[in-house]
Amino acid sequence: MSDTLLAVKVNAKLGMDHLVSTVDIGVQCSEGYVVLTGNVDNYAQKTHADTLVQSVDGVTGVDNQLTVGREAPVPKQPFGGPQPLNEDEQAELLQVIHDEVHKAMRLPLDNVEVRVEPTGVVVLDGEVQSALFKKALEDTIWPVPGVAWIVNRLQVEGDEEQNAADDDGNVKERLSSAAAGSRLNAKLVANGLVREALAVKTEVDGDNIVVFGDVDNWSLKKRIVEMAQDVFSETVVDEITVAANRDMDRELQTAEAPKMPAGTIFHQTLPPHHQVWHLTAKALQETNEELEHRISDRFGARGDSVKAKVDTMGTAYLAGTVSTEEDIVEAEKLVWETRGVRHVVNGLRVR
Repeated sequence: MSDTLLAVKVNAKLGMDHLVSTVDIGVQCSEGYVVLTGNVDNYAQKTHADTLVQSVDGVTGVDNQLTVGREAPVPKQPFGGPQPLNEDEQAELLQVIHDEVHKAMRLPLDNVEVRVEPTGVVVLDGEVQSALFKKALEDTIWPVPGVAWIVNRLQVEGDEEQNAADDDGNVKERLSSAAAGSRLNAKLVANGLVREALAVKTEVDGDNIVVFGDVDNWSLKKRIVEMAQDVFSETVVDEITVAANRDMDRELQTAEAPKMPAGTIFHQTLPPHHQVWHLTAKALQETNEELEHRISDRFGARGDSVKAKVDTMGTAYLAGTVSTEEDIVEAEKLVWETRGVRHVVNGLRVR
């Protein structure tokens, strides 16, 4: 197939898709290799364009050079958007967004301006410390009910490529806290732990690397420490806490709220680039009953106070007190073995 014909097919594929048809994407083809250039509103469009091009027959590779939000306008009528919001609804949605960002990322947004348009469009402006933070912030906001679209105009401070080059070539710089953190972050992101890369930090203390932060469960804590030991030749000091900043009473109450109609496992796509599995009422009841039996059999006769609930997203929340740290780990293991559980927030404490 000629490069010209392949370019026509790629452009046609992009032009027929509602998510990317409204933006100007440049397409260049060379021996089956496609280069995408231009500017899009958000990471959803960038990722979706890449997926579309890879699905075209004859494409052997994609170099996605699309930039995100640099000069993106605010769409007046986003695809599938809700009815216009009044001022009170805009303020309410903005507050929910701030709450979700604080809950999910546990980081301040000192240099980020979040604005909600009447159409449900969320506009992000300001500077952030990394492209990782930029994308993670967008991924956190997308699932919030009422968000119709995101225009991500956030800019990244400094030159990351130059910083990475300096990190590779300078021994002293590699031993600095910032460089150590970037090395561990890269390892976490490469293993799919984006949220944990934002929550976990490092600090150089003499010949030791101190790893600290707050994560959801002991399995993550152990996995992150193992990665840190793999990354650093220095001694790794583990000061990671587990679910220390989570409001477990609130989490348990949220998990109890019904969210889906009766049925079995249900698959829903929300928003366009997120595919989320929900446990519906029937499956959720079975999961919670199984979890209750497991916890009761293990801790019921010992005087320990352990509460556990699973929400429709498959997240299990553990709260209460037990006798030893070994009991905390054992409880988490029981939860992970429960059918339907996809994530664990372990708020158990030693009494």
